[in-house]
Amino acid sequence: MDPRLATLRAEGLSFQEIGALLGISKDAAQKQFRRWAGADGPSADGPAAAPRLAAHRPDAPRPDAGPEDGLPGPAYVGFDIGYFDLEATSLNGSFGRLHCGACCHVDGAIWEARIDEAAYRNRRQPSDDGKLAVGIRDHLRSHDILVSWNGKRSYSSMGRGGFDIPMLNARLVNVGEAIIRPPEHIDLLKESRRHLQLHSYRLEAVQIFLELQEEKTSITPRIWQRAMDYDKDALDYIADHCRRDVRVLRLVFDAFRRTGMLVRATR
Repeated sequence: MDPRLATLRAEGLSFQEIGALLGISKDAAQKQFRRWAGADGPSADGPAAAPRLAAHRPDAPRPDAGPEDGLPGPAYVGFDIGYFDLEATSLNGSFGRLHCGACCHVDGAIWEARIDEAAYRNRRQPSDDGKLAVGIRDHLRSHDILVSWNGKRSYSSMGRGGFDIPMLNARLVNVGEAIIRPPEHIDLLKESRRHLQLHSYRLEAVQIFLELQEEKTSITPRIWQRAMDYDKDALDYIADHCRRDVRVLRLVFDAFRRTGMLVRATR
């Protein structure tokens, strides 16, 4: 990994800003940093302040705990899980388009992409979300397991369900791109309906039921309408809402896992 990446990240720069400085994409910068911080550990010639960043992952060795017997310390070994959520202008991909997407990782770091970012924006046609859809698809493909809330297509006596993956696929097909077929996808909404009798199965209701510290926000019609006009403040609010959603999703997953609800998760 470029040793400058850890230094710039420690200074608080975003992955997009780091990528611009180093001449690489935002995704490439984030993947290099995650690989260094979580699996490979700090390089011998890395900056002195950088080793503390490896502690972001719960399973990572403590920076002050040296290797024993000359062997490398423990590192995270397991599936690469992505807790993701999308926000769009509509509930269907025929007339709607994507606002943004966010994906929380096992270490709590969040990857995000939005339609007004330079990497995804079409200046001549602001409503074109093709690059955004491709960017989200490519990031989600990098995970072994995807976790969502009502993100997986399903059929029941109540009709057709699921939003995020079908919506993303519709926007991908709209621009002639290949759809995403997640190798493993756990929809926590379906698990909550299967195991729990609650007054509501909205993610916010489950968050309150579990008394999680992370809280969701609400999006008013006025904010939504302004976002459709690409108002930056409105898109900032929706992007923050999306980030909060994936943080809550990660905590709900952990609560369901600890209580045995995912031992035989529905596929």
